[in-house]
Amino acid sequence: MLEATRAVLRGLSLAMGMAPSALEERVFTAPSAKVLLVAYDPVERSELSCGSHTDCGFLTMLCSRGGRGLQVRRRADGTWLD
Repeated sequence: MLEATRAVLRGLSLAMGMAPSALEERVFTAPSAKVLLVAYDPVERSELSCGSHTDCGFLTMLCSRGGRGLQVRRRADGTWLD
């Protein structure tokens, strides 16, 4: 899992125009930073999979298995984005 994490972080760094090791250095040198991979079962439109929450990691990768996927709440106005 560590090698997969390193590969994803290198790819993200490059995609953002940063040095390949930029995010990797941050994640592996700061103990409070972590990468999380989560898979939730699909739910109906009116259901919540795990409810509103804040992820504690540096990066969360979500596998939605064909469901609606992740919603993100804007801090500025509290609206939810699909």
